[in-house]
Amino acid sequence: MLREIKHSVKSPSRIGTIIGMITTIILSTSNLVLRSWNQMGVFYASLTAVLLCLVVLLLSLYRTFKKPTELCLSNDQIILNGNIINSRDIKVIIHWYP
Repeated sequence: MLREIKHSVKSPSRIGTIIGMITTIILSTSNLVLRSWNQMGVFYASLTAVLLCLVVLLLSLYRTFKKPTELCLSNDQIILNGNIINSRDIKVIIHWYP
């Protein structure tokens, strides 16, 4: 008897990362605007921090809203993203606790 189970696998939302990046962007931007016009080293460091945080923020938002992957489990195989993994090919299963 072949039994098949389908799961929708989604990346974690990373809400903490998103909130942290928004906070860092706001603080660094205020530092850019208020204090660093006459100190070019501080200006460029704050600008670099803002740009880096924007990149991390955009990547986190992309992963949050990305379409879930379908995982299909059956007695003999696992299908993930169209890739078929036979049960005899699985050597070790590792469970990770976040």
